[in-house]
Amino acid sequence: MTLVAFGASVRGPAHEFAHTANQDALGLSGCRGGWFAAACDGLGSHAMSHAGSTAMMRAAKSVLCAEQTLPAHESLPELLHRAWIRELGALEPTSAGSTCLVARATRTGRVVFAQLGDGLLVVRSAGQTTVVTPRRQGFGNETDSLEEGHRPEQWLTGEAELTRPGDGVLLMTDGVSDDLQESLLPGFFTSLLHDLRARSRRSGKRWLERQFLNWPVPMHGDDKTLAAIFKVER
Repeated sequence: MTLVAFGASVRGPAHEFAHTANQDALGLSGCRGGWFAAACDGLGSHAMSHAGSTAMMRAAKSVLCAEQTLPAHESLPELLHRAWIRELGALEPTSAGSTCLVARATRTGRVVFAQLGDGLLVVRSAGQTTVVTPRRQGFGNETDSLEEGHRPEQWLTGEAELTRPGDGVLLMTDGVSDDLQESLLPGFFTSLLHDLRARSRRSGKRWLERQFLNWPVPMHGDDKTLAAIFKVER
């Protein structure tokens, strides 16, 4: 068995119409024999939201791939926040807030993950699909996000083992997750795996982009980003 990874990010119709940048940032790369994945979403109310999400994606890679061994998931919130502040450089955190969904899988299938804010993190381990993200609270676009001060109580972290073919982890920004019913997520996971597992990473990226650009939900204005790591037979 081996690990494969896929991801794509497209600018939403609302941002195309307004001629503004994609506020999401996708991270997907090999990491010490395994994979690193990130899906970060800059806050639309912040002038430098696109820069904040990109800084978070880069910060997460620097933290999660720094060592051969996985960091303890409990330590991730503080490490990620500190690295994000460094990546921002001269940018003010108040102008560059972002949500955060990140994961790293080792070659053997051990996974650590972290989430701050909205979006969706789904894990399938030993054939069982778990929606890690709690039900969304608040109204409209309210969400927790990175800010100048570190607030550890807002973060969710954990770990899992990918032990069977078909196990994996999905990270989605809210442009995707808000249109998916929780009861249908196991089927969505299986369908994605079926359509992606035989593709190359480049072919998988193009396929995902086509799905996002032809998204079947009316008035879907938001940017859409998804990253996936699967364990498959080869």
